[in-house]
Amino acid sequence: MRPVTPVPARRLIPLASLVALVTVIATTAVPSPPADAATSAVTSVLDRTNSYRASKGLAKLRLHPVIEDVAVDWSSVMRSKRSLAHNPRVGVEMPDGARASGENVGYACGYGGVQHNANAVMSAWLQSSGHRANILGKYTDIGIGITYDSVRDCVWATQDFGRYTTRATAVPLYKFTEAPRGRIFGTPAVGRTLTAAHGDWSPNPDRYLYRWYRDGVRIVGATDRRYTVTKADKGHTITLRIYGQRDGYQTTIRGARVSVS
Repeated sequence: MRPVTPVPARRLIPLASLVALVTVIATTAVPSPPADAATSAVTSVLDRTNSYRASKGLAKLRLHPVIEDVAVDWSSVMRSKRSLAHNPRVGVEMPDGARASGENVGYACGYGGVQHNANAVMSAWLQSSGHRANILGKYTDIGIGITYDSVRDCVWATQDFGRYTTRATAVPLYKFTEAPRGRIFGTPAVGRTLTAAHGDWSPNPDRYLYRWYRDGVRIVGATDRRYTVTKADKGHTITLRIYGQRDGYQTTIRGARVSVS
């Protein structure tokens, strides 16, 4: 196995700023782990993060479901592209109200399944001063995304951090009173265009975000209201997620799906 080689990190503090933290590890391939291993890996990374914070006298971070979704999506993008980089939209995709945000990303290959590869990434983060700065930062919430390439035995990992005023307001206080299920219009066939419909929300969101998935894996670059079906989609399920966001309100997700014949 080759040694861990962290790339220099940048510090974060101001509102909506971003820390691009990159850790690179590489080795060789081994067999695939159980399907639920990614969940266990997330738990392990969270426990190690909070244990390290506790050893420094800091409060534990809460695993935030919306931030976790942002982290999982970005890890999926990195896995699809086989490229390590920070999420340029993390400040927009984070739940409203964050007073600061930060991000750690990394990958590991050849350590023997999801858990061991995730542990290697976590160890690399802890050994890097820039990554530790985020782990020990003045944050309240965290999202962790772990995705796995079983063919190459590679884990792609993301930690997204958010600081909210207090624990009580880490999740925005208000909820949309109306947030109907999303709908997909159009013929689900190769070459045809599908269009997302969000319906009438109350109150109206400040913005909608759209993400399209193939069999649960995010389709890189498919973030518009319209999506043109490709040959790669034939015989698969296309899923749409619509994110409604408004200042002071909880980010809400609605979805729909179609099968491509």
